[in-house]
Amino acid sequence: MQIHLYDLPEAWPVEFLRLLKSNEPPTKAQVMSIQPVLAHARENMAILIHAAQKLQGTIDDCKAIISPIRQLPPEILLEIFLWINADRAPVDVFSMTSIPCTLGLVCRQWRGIVRSTTGFWSNILVKGFSNDRHGPVPRNRLRLLEQALALSNGKQLSIRCSLDSDGLLEIEKERNAIQEKWPIPNECDEDTTVTALNREVLRLLVRESQRWKDVCFRIDDYADLPILNDARGKMDQLTTLSFGMIPGWIESRPNTLFNAFEVAPKLRNVELSRMGHVVSRLPRQQLVSVREEWYDHDSLDEHLKPLCEMPNLQGYDLDGFDYELSSHASIQHNALRVLHACTPGAFTSLAASFDDACRFTTLHKLPGLIDRSRCSIRKLILSDVMESEDLIPVLERTPNLNELHVEQNHWHFDGNQFIARVAKHLRIREDGQIPLPKLHTLTISVRGSPKWDVPFDLPMTFLKRKTAEMIRDRWNMAGGSAVGRLRFVRIYISVPSKYHIAPYDEFVEGLRGLQEDGLNISVSIIGGDETLYQL
Repeated sequence: MQIHLYDLPEAWPVEFLRLLKSNEPPTKAQVMSIQPVLAHARENMAILIHAAQKLQGTIDDCKAIISPIRQLPPEILLEIFLWINADRAPVDVFSMTSIPCTLGLVCRQWRGIVRSTTGFWSNILVKGFSNDRHGPVPRNRLRLLEQALALSNGKQLSIRCSLDSDGLLEIEKERNAIQEKWPIPNECDEDTTVTALNREVLRLLVRESQRWKDVCFRIDDYADLPILNDARGKMDQLTTLSFGMIPGWIESRPNTLFNAFEVAPKLRNVELSRMGHVVSRLPRQQLVSVREEWYDHDSLDEHLKPLCEMPNLQGYDLDGFDYELSSHASIQHNALRVLHACTPGAFTSLAASFDDACRFTTLHKLPGLIDRSRCSIRKLILSDVMESEDLIPVLERTPNLNELHVEQNHWHFDGNQFIARVAKHLRIREDGQIPLPKLHTLTISVRGSPKWDVPFDLPMTFLKRKTAEMIRDRWNMAGGSAVGRLRFVRIYISVPSKYHIAPYDEFVEGLRGLQEDGLNISVSIIGGDETLYQL
């Protein structure tokens, strides 16, 4: 490529330089003589830029051809592709920006590797069609789902499917304002095309129900439930189920029986969300973990009754939107009501936060509930418990406890006495008796509230020599089938001010060397914005 420069008069460079170095305005004749040169220079610059872009494209193409990655064998490329998706994020089958689609656009070889990698296509995300989307819904997008299911090549499937025809999930912003944020569409113009396509999506997934292993469904129409019922009796591989109705329909329909998952021999973990008036039938006798959501218009007892049908249940989470229970209830705390209703021996983990409404009327019932249910509790989380005389009987009834977590969110003198009493209870007795012999994790958390800062000068006497000795002795004791040494200790204290909360020297001295010996221990004491002690 040859570019001809504009022929300048001999006197022009000198005159041009003189004008540049002065503040004189150019004459009309000088302006007229400069304009053609400027236009010609701009034209040449555009030609050069275009040529540079073409040359850069040629360079990039050549580098791509001779790139070392093109010389890698398919096995190495496959490992690289799988590493890119190391977090096992599900593949959005309707998105061309998903990892396998992006990789497949590079070249024919990469596309072949992606299509033959069943690991990509056995973990899929299916976002249904919605009336809110701009433009017509392309029917040929269903072929993308069919293709993904075919490329999974008979492997067990993990599916995340959300069919939200009316875009109701888009208006979920704050859980606390859920009923205001989710209006009930009493009358809506249903887009039959979108609805039909979403039901076809569901039918395609149901055809592969014999390969389901871990599935999550969110649907927005009761009329879709019979489609899922067609999978009944075919889910021999299903182990984990998450199912829910998308809000907006939960109060607009009568009770509906849903038994699609009643026969699933390997199903162990279930989460039911926003079911409204859907009555679900599940293989309760084999379930190990259950999580349910309930509403303030539902009866809490209705959710607790089925617990007697779950003899193998180890964890139960009842999450609701209205936690205020009847004042006539003899056991006010949700977690303890569950324990009260459970099958003997079912629970291994209990988390209870005792607020002002429940603290003095509930905790003393816990020992009796443990005795009645014969639960072998392994993990105990207690928040804002002040009455140590009520807690010690609980600890005495949990000899198999592995983890004890004590939290105080409103620090005052009673809280200090309480934690000191717990630490004292954990000491090894003079006669060699070991309380909670299988305890391996201990967490003590204190978070002071600004309203108590007047200034914050309450003592923390549990941070003294006896507590340090308790930790050291339980770390050093010999293990065995019936005794386990303390292996993890977390002590976290954060209060608004920095007065009088540094640990006692005898406490610090007592812990010296434990980290070097192998104990996984951390102690953080924060006053205001300053870290006062860190181990």
